[in-house]
Amino acid sequence: MKQKLQKINFITLLLILVTCLLIAAFAILKLNTYHLELDIPNETIVLEYGIDELPEVTAICKGSILNRKGIPVETSISGNLDTTKLGSYTITYTATYHNISITENRSVLIQDTTAPGIELVADPNYFTSPIADYVEEGFTAIDNYDGDITDKVVRIEKNGV
Repeated sequence: MKQKLQKINFITLLLILVTCLLIAAFAILKLNTYHLELDIPNETIVLEYGIDELPEVTAICKGSILNRKGIPVETSISGNLDTTKLGSYTITYTATYHNISITENRSVLIQDTTAPGIELVADPNYFTSPIADYVEEGFTAIDNYDGDITDKVVRIEKNGV
């Protein structure tokens, strides 16, 4: 009889322990709240004319109790960004994880900051004689925004050079 009571007490104690663990697990799950974070700069994003590469943006879903380090979340970008036209645009970053979503807008400024390039026209078989004056064979000037600007280049000679 004593052995039977010990067995019942052990089973009762085990059931109480399992019940407490289940209650604790459900409490943790219920109290755990998730939120999304976007790692995105707060300032205006400046892009060079003609370059379509936006900075990499990451989103993380973090829990208040579980997953405190976070789970990476895919981010989408929307907006009417046109890098072939100078100006200011607004783009929207969105991250969604299950039923949680976060959206942030950023301004994007498209600028032409690249200087034009000048390329000399040269005939590889032409050499200036040491006793003759140098004669410019020509040049072309190209800008990434304005295109061919050769006709806008002003050539200035100083001291005959």
